[in-house]
Order: sequence, then structure tokens, then C-alpha cells
Amino acid sequence: MARYRCTVCNWVYDEEQEGIPFNSLPDSYTLKKTHYQKLACPRKALFF
Repeated sequence: MARYRCTVCNWVYDEEQEGIPFNSLPDSYTLKKTHYQKLACPRKALFF
């Protein structure tokens, strides 16, 4: 499982906590903090 951080708002999506891989989310999924759509979110994988 991975964690992804939005490079705009620093919101972190934790696949383990959410129970769903980020890439499996529907394209209409929006970030909780900024409401960016999944596809529009510039993100970076975090490894720790």
C-alpha cells in the first residue's frame, strides 16, 4: 500500500487507511481538502 500527497494542498491519501488503492478510485473522486478531482491532482508517491 502507498501514500500519495497532493503537491498543491499537501493532503495525503493513505491507501492502507482508506482500504482502496488510489488508482482504483473513480475518476470523479475529489480530494477531501480542496475538492480537486483525482485526475487533476498533481500528486507524489510517498514511501515510508
